Amino acid sequence: MFRETLVNRINSRVALTTTDEFEDEVQKFVTDIQHSAWEATPFLPTRVKGNTYPHEVREKKMAEKRKIRKRLQMTRDPRIKTELNRITQYLRRTILQFKQQSIDAYLQDLTDNASTDYSLWKATKRLKQPTMNIPPVRKQDHTLARTNKEKAKSLLITWNGPSNQTKDRGNADTSGKVNIHPKKAPGFDLITGEILKQLPKKAIVKTNIPVQCCFPTAICA
Repeated sequence: MFRETLVNRINSRVALTTTDEFEDEVQKFVTDIQHSAWEATPFLPTRVKGNTYPHEVREKKMAEKRKIRKRLQMTRDPRIKTELNRITQYLRRTILQFKQQSIDAYLQDLTDNASTDYSLWKATKRLKQPTMNIPPVRKQDHTLARTNKEKAKSLLITWNGPSNQTKDRGNADTSGKVNIHPKKAPGFDLITGEILKQLPKKAIVKTNIPVQCCFPTAICA
């Protein structure tokens, strides 16, 4: 649906002769991608993290418990203490029951398809994986390398020495292929890596049109 909607929105026969036309066309292309992605994205109801207790428990019973506890602190009456224990046990059972219902509803909503972003696999992928603490690496300047990129650079310097860092630069891959991470955070245009991977051929050709029009109109200068 995303590709079909975007193809219908794109107009490849556009004459770009001025800077304003160029900027308007680029903005329209970005807007077309955004609206096509929004129309093709199914609505997923948001889930509030944590438990939202009923109004009766949150407002009435908790307020009643606070009043009884205040009376007990002032009077030390055993009958008030019995009443406090009773309402405390009631609240404990009610909250435990509500938490169990929330867990059951969460488990029933888990699926293994894209409609819920594969929530079943996300909930179970770490059940059999032990939690391992990966310590940082101490660099030569006695600071700590915490990210994977800093650790790799520090280990490369340790193993090969500083003088060997530029040996393999001439063998870099110049094929022009770009590895796009599908879940990378988008920029100000709100276009993610997954959207770029799903662009149709007509949209890819459309990206070349503004670049080709830059040269005769001297917009790139």
